[in-house]
Amino acid sequence: MNRISVAPGQIVTLQLTGLKTILPLGQTITASTIPSPFTLSGISITINQEEKGSNVIAPVPLLAISQVNNCASSAPTPGCANNVTYITVQIPFELSLTAGTLWGISENNGADNSGPFDLNPVADNIHAVTTCDRGAAVANCQAIVTHANGTVISANSPAKASEELVIYALGLGTTTPAVLTGTASPIPAAVVTSPVNIQYDFRPNEAPSRPYTGVPLPAPLFVGLTPGQVGLYQINVRLPGSFPLLPPCDQTPPTTGGSTDIVQSNLTIDIGSVNSFDGAAICVLTQQ
Repeated sequence: MNRISVAPGQIVTLQLTGLKTILPLGQTITASTIPSPFTLSGISITINQEEKGSNVIAPVPLLAISQVNNCASSAPTPGCANNVTYITVQIPFELSLTAGTLWGISENNGADNSGPFDLNPVADNIHAVTTCDRGAAVANCQAIVTHANGTVISANSPAKASEELVIYALGLGTTTPAVLTGTASPIPAAVVTSPVNIQYDFRPNEAPSRPYTGVPLPAPLFVGLTPGQVGLYQINVRLPGSFPLLPPCDQTPPTTGGSTDIVQSNLTIDIGSVNSFDGAAICVLTQQ
């Protein structure tokens, strides 16, 4: 298994094959309690870090688990796998960034064990949340960014100049005050400790890039955990007071194999921190 990078408090979905546990296909088993449980369907995950000559073993809260079959029954594709297991967990906020880190998985309430596998702890591992994180088709991933009233920004409901927006993200790392892993974020909201920069890129359909720190950058209004949620961060920003001349977003939903000329977004809000960057591509109202 490839070594993966994770940040303290990050929500991450692990994809595994070869587990003995068989789950109902197509069904997602979710944690029904907060704090999140350390075991779902007899499966648990632990993180082992070697600190000052001793091993520190921490259980990891599980948020959801599911299985799918990737092989067609009639004509399986070479290399495809059945009973692919997806396990969504929250990495402990207490994760050390300097210790050697391994993780392992147990099944059947500890009767069967796999691993250990390598983890790479990093201060931040930013991922802007998209509709694909909610199970939408991969070809139609859209950033989940909302107006101040909570409605999602889209081609039919574009953002406007000077408007305050909320970008949802994962993996921004530790906060002040500290939050207990697996629990709902508190009120008042916990604030991210690492610096976060943003940058506005008005090129249509532009991929995220790291904010260029050689020029003055707009400051986010707020960067921290979303109250009442587990491991979900939000970045509140205010758009510039005016935009350059922009093409309007096409209101037709993107389709696989469709025209590459369709403007799916006319503004990408780049988000960068110490170790990582990502971005949210949205639609803004063009100048009249």
